[in-house]
Amino acid sequence: MSRSFLFSWIIAYLLGSTAWASPPPLWQPVEGYTIQSDSTGWSQPIAIQFPPNSHPATQSVQYYVLENDGRLVAVNKARDPVEVYRFQASQSATSLCMDSQSGELFIPVMEKTAPPSMIRYQVFRFALSKTEVKIQPHLIETWNLPFQTTLEAPVEMGQCLISASQHFWIGLHSRLPEYSQQLDRPDGKLLRMSPNGISLLDNPFYDANAPQKLRSYIYAYGLAAPMALTEGNLGDFYLAESEANITRVLHLIPGRNYLWDGNPMRLRMNSIVNWPAGGQPPILLWANYHSAFLPWNQHLLIPEVRTGRIRAIHLEAGIARSPLQVLLDHPPSEAAPNGARFPLAWGTDGLYFAWPNIASNDTISRHTSIFRMIKATGETNTNQESPGLSGQVWFQRLECSSCHRLGGQGGQAGPALDNLVARLEVRLNSEEYATQLNQVDQLVENPFAQYREARQKLRELEGMAKVEQWIKYRLTEPRFDMPDSQMPNMGLSQEQVDALTQFLVSATRVQETAKPWWKQWEEGIKLYLTTHLPVGFGLAFGIGVLLGWGLRKGFLRGLRLGRKLW
Repeated sequence: MSRSFLFSWIIAYLLGSTAWASPPPLWQPVEGYTIQSDSTGWSQPIAIQFPPNSHPATQSVQYYVLENDGRLVAVNKARDPVEVYRFQASQSATSLCMDSQSGELFIPVMEKTAPPSMIRYQVFRFALSKTEVKIQPHLIETWNLPFQTTLEAPVEMGQCLISASQHFWIGLHSRLPEYSQQLDRPDGKLLRMSPNGISLLDNPFYDANAPQKLRSYIYAYGLAAPMALTEGNLGDFYLAESEANITRVLHLIPGRNYLWDGNPMRLRMNSIVNWPAGGQPPILLWANYHSAFLPWNQHLLIPEVRTGRIRAIHLEAGIARSPLQVLLDHPPSEAAPNGARFPLAWGTDGLYFAWPNIASNDTISRHTSIFRMIKATGETNTNQESPGLSGQVWFQRLECSSCHRLGGQGGQAGPALDNLVARLEVRLNSEEYATQLNQVDQLVENPFAQYREARQKLRELEGMAKVEQWIKYRLTEPRFDMPDSQMPNMGLSQEQVDALTQFLVSATRVQETAKPWWKQWEEGIKLYLTTHLPVGFGLAFGIGVLLGWGLRKGFLRGLRLGRKLW
């Protein structure tokens, strides 16, 4: 073997080794988005939750992570994970959910009890003790779910959910299909209860004589694997489950039997959409007006563990408005092992998720990352590269009508913008609003603290200047005067804010003055009748009685006169 040949062979080997060692692109997001690693050093995250008012610019906890080994970890701005709670070896934590109003954390737990052949199902409830630099949870209470099982026939718990009505929801896997039809068995059931584990009077099978029994907690049954659950923007609920190589998405109806009895054909019934299984979805996430994901507004995000894919489907009131789309894809060679999770969560700047890093021996290493999917430009605002556009164009581009009605058209998730100026002139000068500003001034967290001077400026303004300034503040930071505002921070530029303000003021003022007098009179009557329904009904009834009495009297008088003439 010549030296030149040997040298060439070594170079080729090294180049080939380098090429082999270079991993393929891990993620393939939809066009316009990119993936970044946000934090590392995880083993197997099973849930991610962002506390209320978390923001990348603050020093508080950015998000909480629940790991499969029972660790509850807080991640701060510097991305330093800090363990804040650890469950015992006999306890297996299954998911993590949060009350967006109070910030309380809920963790369902399966615990082996004495005798060792039994499993008790509990929920741990944590509160957040807030300071300026950290948010530290502490355990409030622990309560039991209304059933137990044996180790030989366990029932797996799915994703928990705290709804906007502050009810606790959880699904239970159907290990034995025939039990899914029985209301005294936990298999294949969706449960709903209060945040402290008490059954609700309006549950479909509530029994006043036995409120502590399982059937009093059941919301729906006949389910195969109700592991993934979410709430839509209209207060409706969606569930995804996968069994017998079929995945289906359901629009939940209280008391409904979803017919699972072991027959795969049952999974094709009562569903919004179904497709060949890509692995049991461990979680569902509703895309609700996130500033970085406006094209995916009102979409349901469905992660698949087996394929490493996040699917999306556009839903409105339980009806599919688009076919399934792929929001994020993953190379098939990197598919997760059985039992792995695929947690998702909305952060202020994008979609956060975790994926297990598979070691060479098929174990899950301590090098898993939590990723975030953000706009490819790294910005969370929309179309800022187009200067000089009118407010009407920005109103369309930012899809404001998906939430707000204007001129009788648009969505209903947010308040209507019709007659905005007139309504603001009344509200901003009311005693109720002055009290609201005083209450917000007492809050020490951002964005409330940083907008204290802005609220004071608003107090000093009058007339249209006050209305316009309020609209600008609202577009810049929707929570500047209202902590529970559901409107997202769109990350708008000052140019966009000014253009939108001008458009909203001009459009709604023209709307108010362009109506003819008879239209205003008609709307005034309608408003009076709708806001004073008893008066309106009584008035209409009284007029009807008088007209009937008058017609009757006139008819009888005419009849008598006719007889005389005859």
